[in-house]
Amino acid sequence: MPYVRSKWGPSNSFLFDDGQEFGKAGNMFVSPVGNYGIGASLNNISFIEKLTHRLTFAYVRGNNSARALRYYNMNSGSFFSGSNASTPYFSMGRDLTENEYLYGLSFDTKYMIYENLAAVLEAGWAHGSFQESVWGYRQYHHADDLGNNAWKLAVGLSYKF
Repeated sequence: MPYVRSKWGPSNSFLFDDGQEFGKAGNMFVSPVGNYGIGASLNNISFIEKLTHRLTFAYVRGNNSARALRYYNMNSGSFFSGSNASTPYFSMGRDLTENEYLYGLSFDTKYMIYENLAAVLEAGWAHGSFQESVWGYRQYHHADDLGNNAWKLAVGLSYKF
């Protein structure tokens, strides 16, 4: 099925490529294709002038065939080669099968120092459940050793002119 998308993400979720201040590698790059889910966000929360917060929760469940992804991984050589089952097309955590899910929590804070200069803090946590039979022993157990958790912490300045 053809589709067109440049970026997609529910309210700057840590899981999806969206409008993070520190763009590249600031998210998990979960593909919205072959997944469904729900997201909720409290945006522009402010208790102090020039200081805003955003809290976002997202839950994603896979809709891809485990058999098809397993077949592709086994025939691409990544399943047994120890290359972490990452192929140009499918990777664990980005593409989910019917039996896999992810959820993530993001907390972003921005303090406007000047009109164009902001101090930014982005924090995120994600947890998932994956199938060893699809992604292979090495990739699955590496993620399992980490408790199937991913963390994000980014601090910096953003200048927009």
